[in-house]
Amino acid sequence: MRHSFGTAATVAGHDLSALQSIMGHSSPNTTGIYQLMAGEYLRVQGRKLNDKVMQEMEDKE
Repeated sequence: MRHSFGTAATVAGHDLSALQSIMGHSSPNTTGIYQLMAGEYLRVQGRKLNDKVMQEMEDKE
C-alpha cells in the first residue's frame, strides 16, 4: 500500500522532499525509489496507449 501511494504521488508530480517527510524516510535516496517506479509506470502506460492508438488506426483502414 505504501509503494502504491508513493508511486501515485510521484506520478502526480508531488514534491519528493514533501513525500519523504510524509513517508517518514530519513534518506532522500529511499524516496527516490518511487521516482524510478513512477518512470517505469509511465513507460508501461505509454506503451499501452500507443498500442491502443495503433490498433484503432488499423481498424479504420
